[in-house]
Amino acid sequence: MRKMTVEVWKAKDKEGKEQDETILEVLSTVLSVSDPQKMPRGFDAFRSYSKISKAFEKATETNELVLEESDYDFLKNSIVRDVPSVWAMNHKLREAIENFMAAEEISG
Repeated sequence: MRKMTVEVWKAKDKEGKEQDETILEVLSTVLSVSDPQKMPRGFDAFRSYSKISKAFEKATETNELVLEESDYDFLKNSIVRDVPSVWAMNHKLREAIENFMAAEEISG
């Protein structure tokens, strides 16, 4: 299993309005911009997405994201493959992604 603290930072939306952002929104965005042809399909993937969704929901309450290794690997591979390189220009966003990529390994 992997665990990390969910840190909150201020970001601006498309209208320039300030809002809170976390790694949870970042990961959700990476998944939404991923090439649909490369996304897994079928019931196993359905269950995996369900587990990830539940982990995100719990993380919003506890400020701690805990993922099974297979779900962490899936999200990590999505970042490796699909994260927009220009995001590295945003210090907080870059730091959040780097922290996710180095999430603490814990025994489950």
